[in-house]
Parts: sequence; structure tokens; C-alpha cells
Amino acid sequence: HFGLGFDKYSHFTSPIRRYSDLILHRLLKAKQKNDEKLFNYLLLNIESTCESLSTLEREADKVAFDFMDRKFARWAAKNIGKKFKALVVQNDGACIAKLDDEIKGADIILYDTRVNLLESVEV
Repeated sequence: HFGLGFDKYSHFTSPIRRYSDLILHRLLKAKQKNDEKLFNYLLLNIESTCESLSTLEREADKVAFDFMDRKFARWAAKNIGKKFKALVVQNDGACIAKLDDEIKGADIILYDTRVNLLESVEV
């Protein structure tokens, strides 16, 4: 991976964003080089480290979701009664549309399920 300076790497997600993936890369590299001392050192507190990382990731996801939820609520309050174009991205029981260029990441739940997947609709 060019960004890390590795010739070989595993890919789960960007190690720049996820420390857990960086730990995995270090473990694989130590194993590949038969560096048992480094490998065992990396494993010393791996269970508690992974639990902490998982907890922190869930907390970060919740903060991001709450932020977007509040952002959308403020936007929606300012736009009551207006019509916007949206694209139907899911129609398998729940019908969900994404707004075109209005607010990134906003999903609209449609109660009229007679629309087709990838259909452009007005909401």
C-alpha cells in the first residue's frame, strides 16, 4: 500500500481511520518476518485493546449519527412544505429515497411503495 509504505497488506478498511486494522497489519508483518518477539508483544493486551476500540468506534458512530440527525432536523424545519427531487434507493418493504444535492446522507422514508427502485421522485 503506497500510503503506508507496505509492499503487502491486508485490506479491511483504511488503516488511517481504524487503529484495529493497523494492529492487524503489524501482526501480519511480524508473522511474515518470523518476528515472534514482536508478534507476542503485539498480542499482550489484544483482547482489552480490541474491546476498547470497538466501544470507541460505536461511540464515534453514535456521535456522528446524532450530529447528522440534528443537522437534518434543522434543515427539515427550515424546509417544511417544500418539494425536493429524490432517488429511490431501496424498495423491499421499506421504501427509501436519497435527496438530490440537498443534504448529504439524508434518507427519506416513503410511505407510497408503488415507486420503483432508482425512480426519480418528488418528496
